[in-house]
Amino acid sequence: MFFRAKICTSQATLAACIWFASVPSSAAPAGQLTSVGDHRLFLNCSGQGSGPTVILEAGAGATSSNWAKVQSQLETSARVCSYDRAGSGKSDKPLVLLTEDSIVPDLHQLLVNAGVRGPYVLVAHSMGGIYVRAFATRYPHLVQGLVLVDSSHEEQLNRYTAISTGLGERFATQEGRSTYEIAYQTYGQLRPGRTLRWHLDVPLIVIEHKRPGPEGARPMPGQNEEEANKVEAAWHEMQLDLVHRSKYGELREAKGGHLIPDEQPELVSRSVVDVLNRIKALAAKR
Repeated sequence: MFFRAKICTSQATLAACIWFASVPSSAAPAGQLTSVGDHRLFLNCSGQGSGPTVILEAGAGATSSNWAKVQSQLETSARVCSYDRAGSGKSDKPLVLLTEDSIVPDLHQLLVNAGVRGPYVLVAHSMGGIYVRAFATRYPHLVQGLVLVDSSHEEQLNRYTAISTGLGERFATQEGRSTYEIAYQTYGQLRPGRTLRWHLDVPLIVIEHKRPGPEGARPMPGQNEEEANKVEAAWHEMQLDLVHRSKYGELREAKGGHLIPDEQPELVSRSVVDVLNRIKALAAKR
């Protein structure tokens, strides 16, 4: 369910894991600060390629450095860029509350000002999935493919609340947040009664952490086994829902926990290359 926690091992399940654990990177990224109006964002681009540029969007609490392993593998196949959202990593702090409505235009302006031309393949982990779907909604002509890595879902709060009101409340008010309103704004969560309408028919690969075996999910402190198993089932349903948002969607399984970019960078980079190849194949048929 991805609450904050200090530790998330490769064996941890969703019910015992976090929204995103920021893990040490094996290499500090090179890059530059680029102005996007009243603040600057850190951007790190490397590699060359004739196809779409790959843009890496980190999860909550993470930075461009968390993509270091994936980026180093992809730069032999494509032009690839990672960045730090305002207030994270090497980027300047935002002057206003950081929300989906500010993150998406920030990224677009960053790419324009840094001369990173589209089209793009967007690759996102965890919370970053919500931001790249919002980007694809606003700029669909710039997006030719997507890789969603154990992505959060816009209906997550509503689905957790349906399991139990306590679960929904813990999710919405994590990190000391006092109201659901902040969850709607900062997590990109839909209000009760609303469902995700996003759809984009481009090559899409969804990577999901390995689901627990017959023994079931590992409960969090204060959570019973039944609720933990319901959370895992809801997460799987949300990943399948994302797959079906494109007629080219495919689901892949990662062996282990939520920290897939760090623990299984080869799976992520291979999926990105597959999406790039599918884009070429589709273009050849037109």
